[in-house]
Amino acid sequence: MTDPLVKVNYNDGTIIELTTNIDPGNIDEIIWNTPLYFPCDNCLTILIDSITENQTYLITLIDENGCSDTTLLRLLVDREIDIYIPNVISVDDNSNNGVFFPQTGYDDVEVLDLYIYDRWGELIYHGQNFFSNQPEFGWDGTFNNRNVVTGVYVYYLRFNVPGFGEIKRTGDVTVIR
Repeated sequence: MTDPLVKVNYNDGTIIELTTNIDPGNIDEIIWNTPLYFPCDNCLTILIDSITENQTYLITLIDENGCSDTTLLRLLVDREIDIYIPNVISVDDNSNNGVFFPQTGYDDVEVLDLYIYDRWGELIYHGQNFFSNQPEFGWDGTFNNRNVVTGVYVYYLRFNVPGFGEIKRTGDVTVIR
């Protein structure tokens, strides 16, 4: 057997079918050394549901003569992640744009750090360890419980995306009233 590399989309399932030059009737045992439990140790075909992180499987076939063949199967999760970061917040008009917070299409993207700096480099906001899509953890355009002046502020964001790893983003946001 060759050592295959299989790409799967985040949270999708896949069917793994082993192909071998050994006649299936001559296979005595199939050993799946996997991170997951499989109810069928001697199956040539398995279904893996909801894959959210890279996985490695060591699979050994043993024929009726005791000869074995082993392969390493790697599943690589392909996760495209769009992170939406506002470039303007309007803090005085009671709109839905009054808080600076990152948004994604997933609820499991963790914001490890969100830093906001003023034009002089002073840290005016730090949020950490919350999930995207939660405006209650974002920056509301204040510093020391007072509204900041209209202007441009710099942000630094650090995310943890399951199945992908750490992502960093920097940019600026304009505060208007």
